[in-house]
Amino acid sequence: RSSTTEPTSYDLAVFGGKAVRLLRLDAGLQNGDHLHLETLGPLMELQDWALDVRWLSGESHLLLAVALAHNSALLLDIIKGNALVQCSCLEGCLLYSALLLVHESWVDSVLVGGTVFNQLVVWKPGGGGGGAPVERRLLGHSGVIFSMSYLQQKGFLASASDDRSVRARVFSVHLSPGKVFSAGEDGACLVWDWAGGGRVVRTLKGHRAGGVRSLAVSKGTVDEPKQGRWVATGGADGGLRLWRVEGIEQEENEEEAEKETLTDLKFAGPGSPKVVCVAGDEEDNVSWTQSKFLVCTDQGRIYQHSNGQWELIWHGPPEFQSYCVMETVTVRVKDSSDKADLCAVGNLSGDIHIFPISQPQSGILLRGGSGKIHSLIWQKGEESFSQAACLLASGADGLVYRWCIEVKLNENCCLALSTDPLPPFLLPPCAKRWLTAAVRLHRRAEAELWVCGDRRGSLLLFQQRREIEQKEDEEETGEGMRTERNTEEKEDVHGLALQPLSCLFGVHGKQGVTSVCEHQGTLYSTGRDGCVRVFRVRPTPPQTRRENTGSNHGKTADGLQLEVLRVQRACKGMEWLERALILETEIPNCNKEAEERNGIAKPELTDEEKEKESSRDKKEEKEGREARFVIVGFHAVHFVVWDPVRQERLLAVPCAGGRAQIQCYRLLIGWDGQRLVPSCQVIQVARHRLDEQWERRRNRHKTVKPDPETRYMSIAALHGETDPVLLALACSDGAVRLFSISELKGAVELLWESFYHQRCVLSVATCCLDDGKGSRYKLLLTAATDGRIAVWDVTAASSLPTSSWSDARAPLMPCLIIPAHQSGVNSLAVWPEKVGQGCLVTVASGGDDGQLTISTVRVQYPEEETEGSREFSQSLEQ
Repeated sequence: RSSTTEPTSYDLAVFGGKAVRLLRLDAGLQNGDHLHLETLGPLMELQDWALDVRWLSGESHLLLAVALAHNSALLLDIIKGNALVQCSCLEGCLLYSALLLVHESWVDSVLVGGTVFNQLVVWKPGGGGGGAPVERRLLGHSGVIFSMSYLQQKGFLASASDDRSVRARVFSVHLSPGKVFSAGEDGACLVWDWAGGGRVVRTLKGHRAGGVRSLAVSKGTVDEPKQGRWVATGGADGGLRLWRVEGIEQEENEEEAEKETLTDLKFAGPGSPKVVCVAGDEEDNVSWTQSKFLVCTDQGRIYQHSNGQWELIWHGPPEFQSYCVMETVTVRVKDSSDKADLCAVGNLSGDIHIFPISQPQSGILLRGGSGKIHSLIWQKGEESFSQAACLLASGADGLVYRWCIEVKLNENCCLALSTDPLPPFLLPPCAKRWLTAAVRLHRRAEAELWVCGDRRGSLLLFQQRREIEQKEDEEETGEGMRTERNTEEKEDVHGLALQPLSCLFGVHGKQGVTSVCEHQGTLYSTGRDGCVRVFRVRPTPPQTRRENTGSNHGKTADGLQLEVLRVQRACKGMEWLERALILETEIPNCNKEAEERNGIAKPELTDEEKEKESSRDKKEEKEGREARFVIVGFHAVHFVVWDPVRQERLLAVPCAGGRAQIQCYRLLIGWDGQRLVPSCQVIQVARHRLDEQWERRRNRHKTVKPDPETRYMSIAALHGETDPVLLALACSDGAVRLFSISELKGAVELLWESFYHQRCVLSVATCCLDDGKGSRYKLLLTAATDGRIAVWDVTAASSLPTSSWSDARAPLMPCLIIPAHQSGVNSLAVWPEKVGQGCLVTVASGGDDGQLTISTVRVQYPEEETEGSREFSQSLEQ
């Protein structure tokens, strides 16, 4: 507020923690003087955290209203440093944020508190002594409220919450006439046009990491459309940025202006949603408001959202709870023009339930082995065979079970499903052995071809013989031989499985294939390696065919194989690709068009060159030219449509997402001898992001980029008193990673990683042993979702200087494995006890199987220090 004594000065109330202080800013600059800032009055120390302060404009002297964290308010005489009035709300809850609305006096003031119970409470602290009741409750959020803003001209109140109802987690919000400014964990400040439909018109980016924690916007003026406003943002990276938002009505960034608003479907069913699918045919191209959405929860229930309402359509047995996979497809009803939407749900025990969404009671139960159903894929038939759909279910041991599903009307005019089992596929041995994409090629005269992609990043070609050939083989064997063979086939499913004719193993990296599609004989695949591969099925050369004859019991495998024509990378940083969308039949000849446009004459060709060009054109026409396509995927926290020809983004939609990130702080805790209170100072030492580490590698093309969805599940520090400090982290991508944090360098470095567990690592713990002779040994314990605990000896590794790690990245191997649980290990506790010449390490673990397991590891110290001479043995107690 402006000073009452000096017209060129301003009185500032600065608050933070449990203190408030008055400062005076002298803005009367003369002869090149600088701004002058001085303190007025003593430091006001409070008994609670101050969340908001407001001047009382109607008072003659300086009075300040303060909102406190335990839903109370103070009236302070800021000059004398006295608390004149204190009032508490009858609902004494903890507040994450507060907003004071005052005008002329303390009596007409209003406090809006953002509680930890996801609601706003409105009450009047100036109503008299004692406790004040809650006047109004404002509901709607499902997370704690971080920030609030009030627009007095319109009477509007905006709140930002942890529930990501605006976009991502929003830390701060500010209201202005016609606009809303919000800032959150994605490091961006968004300008929303709520008067024009609630769309984002500007995005202010600049903070490096950690999100934007504070936000301030200058007051609007009459010339606002011409001059714009100033926006100040404070980030968790320690930076303060000032933005000039000029001409908000003139949208400078068309990409950001075209973003659609997010709509909350307000799912209120019991349980947590696990899988979401869209019911209906993609070719219908209807608006999302007319689409039907299916949600499967962790309680085995499937809900349908249609016409703005949620409806329970299927309640599965207990076997479908906790885990399930779900996919939908639209097929035509046999001998009818109607369509039916089918839903397939798989569980951990190999059961697959298929039912029409409109008539769930007409469902059937199929069996896909005795293990977990990893994925379900629907594949429609060709146009003439569109009444049936093929279902592929990836089960245990790499088997992909297949059925042909047909829908027809029974005598009661109800939908009935009929199934025809097909020979299963057998995937190559690997750690992640299930399908993620599949496409059925056009029928050939002698066989039917399938091109599939798996979770290991491989592309596979399968062939199924035509039915006439199969029947002829059965007639040759005779009825008795056929019965004997059928009995053997039921006992050994692997004997029936079709082996791949061709395999491009791991071409999309370890993160897997996301889609495979076919257009006019050319195939397109995408993966999480940031690449689109254009390939085709071609005849195998005669020499290769003869070499493969012996492995097919004297029969050639039709002489077919997959051949990659070219690889198309998306833009930098766009690694997770979802699919390639076909736009046009052929790619235009850009060079030829440029020559014609620039008037460049093409030299006359000889007869031999004309013949070669003609044969090349005939070959391209026969095999099919590559189609014009765009790439759909994720870039950072945006869903992006990328045009590889024009090298530009056609669409960018913000979405929430996390990364593997480390933030390191130093806490300086001391004792203030003058005030006789503890003091604490927080200093940011360093930060690290896993994807940025990979981008800085020189030979990163030789390594697999980390999964962008990787999470750090647990962290433990190896005992060390010197700089740098070593950290061990459990990662969701199946890796155990070791980092060094140097406070002197202000950097975090990745030293070593091991994918020994091959599954999500849930917990890590460390243990330091002393043999009493001056030698210290360091143990690292890691536990994953398979229930096993690995014990690592990292003594030698932790003693190496950090400069040596880049030359010695050979992965360590655990020295002991403890089979502690039948499922994931959520927690670890370790303590050593010296016994004789060795040590007894006790390991307590808790798992998803509901058990608490106590394991003891006996460590025998060597008489003479020799690398690798420590001995480990273990016993279990439950």
